[in-house]
Amino acid sequence: MKKIILFVIILSFLIPILTQAEKKYNQEEILFSLLNSLDGEFEEGDISINGLIKEGFINHDELDKLGDETVKKLGIIGKEVADYVDINGKEYYIKEKVSDEGYEQINYFGFDSNRNPLAIIISSYLNESSKKGETYLFINLIKREKFSANNDIIQLAENVFNEFNQPMEITTCIIGGFDGKFNKRIVENKFDAVINRFNGIVVDKYTEDNLISYTAYTDYIENNIFAGEDKINLNVALRYNEYDDKTLIWIGTPIIANGY
Repeated sequence: MKKIILFVIILSFLIPILTQAEKKYNQEEILFSLLNSLDGEFEEGDISINGLIKEGFINHDELDKLGDETVKKLGIIGKEVADYVDINGKEYYIKEKVSDEGYEQINYFGFDSNRNPLAIIISSYLNESSKKGETYLFINLIKREKFSANNDIIQLAENVFNEFNQPMEITTCIIGGFDGKFNKRIVENKFDAVINRFNGIVVDKYTEDNLISYTAYTDYIENNIFAGEDKINLNVALRYNEYDDKTLIWIGTPIIANGY
């Protein structure tokens, strides 16, 4: 009987620990948690997807066919135009071709069904010395509303890459900001508190008068890349814009793909 009571007591102490260990966050929750902790207001999100889709170089006609099929699968809306007309009305999308010896590329710029800007680029290269080539697909979507892990563009892109039996790489970034210049000490304290909550470590920090940038790793985010010998999967940057008297915030995983 004493053994049973002792077991129950030990188990009661373990329950909070087990509950905490089972708490899971998707990467978007972590990004928005950081933005909120830094008092930032969300402005837009950026999703970039890229990867090899085919071993080998494909010619102009093949690329054109592949591009048109991919556009339909990824859901660019409107009518195709070749010139840079005003597509803000979202009734058209631009198709642009680039061709050179051993190089073919086709670009599409338009909007998805939710009126979010969408870019699709397919590039094919040929190495003249080895006579070997590769064909890559790049997708970029800018979202004006908050997004979750179940993004339509990610699901659609997965379908495309799965058709070629190829993996894809995803970079996610949210952008926000607040009025006035950031306080370095306050930012450091708030960032440390959040990164500790997500069992993270700071790999690198860079500061200037109007800029502060963190590179970190947390095991709460599944994917990561290496910077030298260090694993990283979280990138945070704040920059003060004197002209607008505003601090902009970029939070990306595994890195911030767009400039800041």
